Amino acid sequence: MQSVAILGLLALCEACSSSTNSAQATGGTGPAASGTGGLANNGSTGGTLGGGTGGNVVTGGATGGTGGTGGKTGSASGGAVASTGGESATGGSAPNTGGRMGSGGTPVGTGGGSAGGRTGSGGSPAGTGGTPITGGPSYPYVFSVFNDSAASSDLIIYTSTDGLNFTMLYDTKYTGPTGFLRDPSIMKHTDGKFYVAFTTPPTMACCGNDSSFSIASSSNLKDWTTVTTVPAGVAGVKNTWAPEWFKDKDGSVYALVNVDAKTYRYKAMNDTLTMFSAPTWIGIGPDYIDTFILIVGDTYHAFTKHESATYVEHATSTSLDGPWTFDGKDDWAGWGNHKEAPCVFQVGTGTWRIVFDAGGSGHEMYSDSTDMFKTWTPPKGLPTVGNNISHGTVIKGN
Repeated sequence: MQSVAILGLLALCEACSSSTNSAQATGGTGPAASGTGGLANNGSTGGTLGGGTGGNVVTGGATGGTGGTGGKTGSASGGAVASTGGESATGGSAPNTGGRMGSGGTPVGTGGGSAGGRTGSGGSPAGTGGTPITGGPSYPYVFSVFNDSAASSDLIIYTSTDGLNFTMLYDTKYTGPTGFLRDPSIMKHTDGKFYVAFTTPPTMACCGNDSSFSIASSSNLKDWTTVTTVPAGVAGVKNTWAPEWFKDKDGSVYALVNVDAKTYRYKAMNDTLTMFSAPTWIGIGPDYIDTFILIVGDTYHAFTKHESATYVEHATSTSLDGPWTFDGKDDWAGWGNHKEAPCVFQVGTGTWRIVFDAGGSGHEMYSDSTDMFKTWTPPKGLPTVGNNISHGTVIKGN
């Protein structure tokens, strides 16, 4: 039935002590430096990194040697050791007045990257600013999956720095309103929270009747709360499978859901993602499941499993509602059959990666394309995501 899919997210502390005439004082070093002096600009007083109220790129420059009013290790006007400037400072490497955990952050801070230094009076991850703004860690790629061999199929979160080598972040134990969760698709919303849309089977066994899908939210990827359950709204429904998040060009958010082997769209009607429109069939199916859609330029690309043929196929359209033209049929990409739950995301410049579930031959495989989906590399297993880890979505982190 279901397995993996995709669409696109989010930094530490050192120690130092303070003294007016040592390697600290009012200057700074490294990413949290602040001061009147800087790396260089107009070339006056200042040193390599500077101290005081500015930072990396302000008015300081050449004439202070390595010291200056706020030099690398400081001295009165350009010496090698001590005085007004120092290696740390009001906003130094570790928590002094500011420091890495201070009141500002890498991109925001009290003073920004020009007249106020790299982090102003604060530091790297948290405080008033930070990376991210909310003070959490950085996850370049986030992968939501479920374990279809566990006693209860719960939500598991993996992260990666390269979109290939994934490490488990949390086995959340979240199982949704029925106690069984399958096919989680993850998205980071405009409110800063993560949301998963997922299948809500009535039992552990695949695949009993289910006539709805559910949505849960989390602010930290670990603790999840169900926010709504959405009825399929299709007469005679038997199976409601594999909802996938999709954001259109105008910012509209949809859940794309496979109801009895046809793909329907449900439009979010509020910003909290608790109300959705009635279903609209988008022209894919019958006999297709696990539909994943992304838009590149003005073209909609659908990757979807031809259920009876057991191949992942490719179709394009100029509209989310079709009509769709299948330009990749059967084993068009060389992936072989018995693949399902596709998810496609970009890694680097011009390279696209698909991950999908390979069933009994090994869950979670990947393949790359560098020519906009025309040709693909031979499929390989994801290096660190084991068998039985199934059907999820990879998104870009921060």
